[in-house]
Amino acid sequence: MTVGKRTRKSIIAAVFAALCALAFGSLFCARTALAEDAPAKLSLTPVEVQNTDITYMCFDSPAFVYADVAGILVAGANSTVAVSAETEITANYALPADKVYRHAEHGDHAEYLIALDGGELKTLRGDAVNVFASDKKFTDFAVGGDKLYALAENSLTTLSLGAQGIDQTTAQTVELMSDELSSVHAEYVAVLDGTVYVTTDSAFGRRQDVCTVAENGKLTAKLRQSNEILSLAADGSVGNVYALTRDELAAYSVSTSGGLVKKHYVRGALFSVIHAYNGSVYALDSLNGVHKLSADLSSDRTLLAASSSAKGFFNTPTGVAVKNSALYIADSMNGRVAIYGRMAEYVGRQFISPVSVACDSRGAVYVAYEYDKIGVFDNGDFSADNERVIAVDSGAVKQIAVDYDGNIYILTDGGLYKSAGGSADKIEKIGTTNETHYKAITLSVGRETLYALTDNAVVKFKDNKTAVKVCDAPSDAVSIAVDIADNAFILAPDGITVYNGTTTKTVPLALNGEAYALGGKSGHIALCTVENEFVSHGDVIITDTVRHRIFKADGKTALGVKLIDDSYEVPDVAGNTDPEYYGEGLIRTAVRDADVYSLPMETRAVYTIKAGRNVIVPKYDLDETREYSLILIDDVENGKLVQGYVYKNALSEPLPYSSPPAPTGAIYNAATPIYKYPSRNAATVRDYSAVEQNVKFIMLDFVESYRDDYGYLWYRVSLDSKHEGYVLSINISTTDYEPIFIRPAYDAEIISYKNSKFAAGYKLQDGEYIKIAELPTGTKVEIVGAFDSSKRYTQVKYVDAERGTLTCYVETVYIEYEGINIVLIVAVIVIVVTVLLAAIIICRVMRNKKKRLEPDDEHDR
Repeated sequence: MTVGKRTRKSIIAAVFAALCALAFGSLFCARTALAEDAPAKLSLTPVEVQNTDITYMCFDSPAFVYADVAGILVAGANSTVAVSAETEITANYALPADKVYRHAEHGDHAEYLIALDGGELKTLRGDAVNVFASDKKFTDFAVGGDKLYALAENSLTTLSLGAQGIDQTTAQTVELMSDELSSVHAEYVAVLDGTVYVTTDSAFGRRQDVCTVAENGKLTAKLRQSNEILSLAADGSVGNVYALTRDELAAYSVSTSGGLVKKHYVRGALFSVIHAYNGSVYALDSLNGVHKLSADLSSDRTLLAASSSAKGFFNTPTGVAVKNSALYIADSMNGRVAIYGRMAEYVGRQFISPVSVACDSRGAVYVAYEYDKIGVFDNGDFSADNERVIAVDSGAVKQIAVDYDGNIYILTDGGLYKSAGGSADKIEKIGTTNETHYKAITLSVGRETLYALTDNAVVKFKDNKTAVKVCDAPSDAVSIAVDIADNAFILAPDGITVYNGTTTKTVPLALNGEAYALGGKSGHIALCTVENEFVSHGDVIITDTVRHRIFKADGKTALGVKLIDDSYEVPDVAGNTDPEYYGEGLIRTAVRDADVYSLPMETRAVYTIKAGRNVIVPKYDLDETREYSLILIDDVENGKLVQGYVYKNALSEPLPYSSPPAPTGAIYNAATPIYKYPSRNAATVRDYSAVEQNVKFIMLDFVESYRDDYGYLWYRVSLDSKHEGYVLSINISTTDYEPIFIRPAYDAEIISYKNSKFAAGYKLQDGEYIKIAELPTGTKVEIVGAFDSSKRYTQVKYVDAERGTLTCYVETVYIEYEGINIVLIVAVIVIVVTVLLAAIIICRVMRNKKKRLEPDDEHDR
């Protein structure tokens, strides 16, 4: 029996839905509404991401896409839509079609359209529709030059095309014959350079061949044993024949012997029909989008998208999860996970039928796919190298959930299981009976209690063995969510049943003011604990699997969703001035990028800390949740201290404390503030906002060389025996250090003496040199006063980057002076004086000697 293309497309869509939908029984359970007032409808809003590079249109059950120089034709159940090259609708023809062709002899002026509709060939010229009279029921047609080739199940009819339409007088029909088959069943036809190709059943099992057709109708196989072919096309401009199967779209070239040789292919693309024209392949996907691929199939551009679709289209979405400021969607038939966080992202790798997604507060994403696999991906890296695979051997995985401790709850068609700590080796069954059929599972918000939906009830697990009934559930219910107050929200195709512990009400679904029902007995509900550009905190997220849509609705107002304890009050930790004692452990480091929330829950982030950044973590016990820590962090840009909550596992262990640089310190600057936390944006400790100069404090252990985000160094001091505070290093002197960080006029350097690594620094007290510091070899110093190498000690000055300026004495043998040595000056002076005196003496001696040698003139006379 021949199946029409629209019928085939419907069957494919139904198969897709059936494969991905969860099958549920039909046990009776009454849905009780509150008698006192009828609940309002839950108004749904689609979660969509419009791509500005794509034109969004709405087609009526499209079956074929055609392209030529004038643009695109999309043939559908009730009409054929013409779209220009600029992707604007130019005409809407009252011509239903399974396939369409536009005949234009004069440039882009369309003379008429040819359509295949229900096995009949029709032409549309102006408003007139003519039907080609034939007793054949055609399955496909193709045009080559001025010839039209109409294919029936076992025959091929050739017709000439003229300016007015099909010339019926030129019809020539040949019966298709094969030496290999007793009977021929042909389905698709394409023409390449005058050669006619058709698809036929193969003689080798449930396969298909692509054959050429001779003038007498004889078939010659050119491509053997292909998988079932869904569409066939050819493009003479590149010499390719294109075949679409369920597995791939492939391009074939013609070999010298006339056979078809595969040149290019693309797998995983969910196309339903193809058309080739002028170096491009046009394809219609299963969600009515129109694609344009390059001749070698290496590039794929979406030209037209369904008006209700998001980028890339959801195709049978089967589950969602919310965590880490993002909405995660298992987009099953698209083979991917969509992530709607700060922006819309789609994972780079392809999964085989992902059915469920979950994530933990560490940022790891868990994807259930390929029947029995759970892939665990850390740090947003979905590559195969970063995947940890958990194999499930207890049936096909239908849904997963992950708690704070990393335990994975796995619902399969064989039962409910738990993987302790996410270990593949520690998977055990939950529950005591094998007869219970679980439809869906969930973890309650905040408390993470495990709930399950059976055929007629909602149950809660007290442990891994005991399930306690909570309430009845509609027989057609498909999914469940539970808030922090243990209110249960049960999703059925036409509404949500809310159980608040005592009463039950049902709220119907509505879209654009009209009643709405899910497309089948499958779907998913989740409570939105995050807030970003796409969803809001308190939303109810609903997945309509069969209709390929994700909706959000105001859960707080319409359903009474509670995501935090009403009695909880946010403490003013940042603004509190009461003196306290924290002991060790105040400073931690972010081990990954993490959002900071105003509440111990995922609201819209008020700040984001980067991995490696230090944060202040006051000791504050949150009884109602294990997941979050209260932190303080400097907002440098806005000059304030941000108080908020982050996941505990985003933080390191407390940074270790070390001994202070000195036992005590004295306030160096007048009116020095003592802060409650090591931040200039923090509040000052009450009664310590302006401490006078020279007031001494005991120095306490603290993180070594701790600097805040402004680069300031901090010390921890004891205010009394019970309280602590924090002071900037520039405001306190420790021992003999002054908190002055001005660079001295270095004119000397500490050198090694007898292989030493440092020189001791001393202070002179009561005539005694007392060691107070160690100056490493290579330290630059400034000589105080004149340098005299003959003295045992020389006074120097240097700056410690942490503690400030120190003036001390160092043994002179450890100093290499770069200036003028006073000893040398004295020596030079002594030498010069000695030389001068010697010269004077010599001169006097010579003079006296000369006088003795001269004759006494008076005596001689």
